[in-house]
Amino acid sequence: MDSQIYLKDVLKVAIIPKLSNEVCITANFEYKKYIGECKKFTLKARGGNINICFDQGQSGVTYILLPDGVSYNEDIILTKTDFCIFFQSPTINAILEIILWQ
Repeated sequence: MDSQIYLKDVLKVAIIPKLSNEVCITANFEYKKYIGECKKFTLKARGGNINICFDQGQSGVTYILLPDGVSYNEDIILTKTDFCIFFQSPTINAILEIILWQ
């Protein structure tokens, strides 16, 4: 039985992106986006500033500010199956663009 991991197989899985646009319909309301397992993700604010965090209830307290048009990236990671991103915006209809590589 061959137990080797080939780089071409790992890269094939890691470069297939999933795209999502999450709209902040209500200003200053915390939204939750289930991410699950991933190897890399990019978040981008569009239409307003967005606060992001990784602990529920903290997107208005302890957060990373994404100004409109700015991206945040995490690379070479392996998240848990229950990994979520929490976010909110002071602007109605601001969009969090999400690109996941799972």
